[in-house]
Amino acid sequence: MLAVAEPDVVRALTVHAIGAPPQVFWRIDVQPLTITELSGRNGRWNLRSGRPLGGGSH
Repeated sequence: MLAVAEPDVVRALTVHAIGAPPQVFWRIDVQPLTITELSGRNGRWNLRSGRPLGGGSH
């Protein structure tokens, strides 16, 4: 699934997925035009964040 979302939505999903306390919300920095990936199974999530949109190497 792909979603284009505001940074606050990405923060909220990240906090929920990793089981962090709500206070962590404002400590997560979401860079513009980057990809945040959540993947997992059996109730365990993995997070990859900050990859530039487009993904090409320079």
